[in-house]
Amino acid sequence: MHHCQHYLLNIYRSLIYPYLSYGLVAWGQAAKSHMEKILILQKRVVRLMNFANCNSHAVPYFIPANVMPINMLYVKLSSLLMHDVHNNLLPANLSGMFTLSHQIHNHSTRSSSAGNYYINCSRINQNKNSFSRIGCKIWNSIPGNLRNLPKHIFKEKITTILFQNLQVQDSYVDVEQIISDMSKVKSS
Repeated sequence: MHHCQHYLLNIYRSLIYPYLSYGLVAWGQAAKSHMEKILILQKRVVRLMNFANCNSHAVPYFIPANVMPINMLYVKLSSLLMHDVHNNLLPANLSGMFTLSHQIHNHSTRSSSAGNYYINCSRINQNKNSFSRIGCKIWNSIPGNLRNLPKHIFKEKITTILFQNLQVQDSYVDVEQIISDMSKVKSS
């Protein structure tokens, strides 16, 4: 990485990243049109940091800079919050939003024995994008042997999985696709 790029990346991490990440778990399921606007700005910044043409494909610039597109950042931060839920590190009013599948079903199912969370059904569109549902979907897609890792190792593994996904997809996929791809990952 060029010396100047290093400074630009530090500026990104100190002036832009905090605005993107602050409260992202709460607002990250906003309308796709809003998220698309943020992604466009994020791609512009990553291109500028690399002195790239404004029309060039930006994915190759995200990966070496260790910068996640907004949708992947949402999944990463949601995964970390769900790790806290799983380890009872949140206040009761937040952790009470989540119920393990084995607490719903009297009989043992693959989902309940895996430590998955129950996803409430909802016909209301507002609730379909609520964190209590999306967080469960994200957690349930994470390979089982990663779930009980210490948080710093868990964070590294999730970050690696998401960047590998970005490299393979070579595009900015939506949250549902990221969740689907994570469930296919063979954990190591």
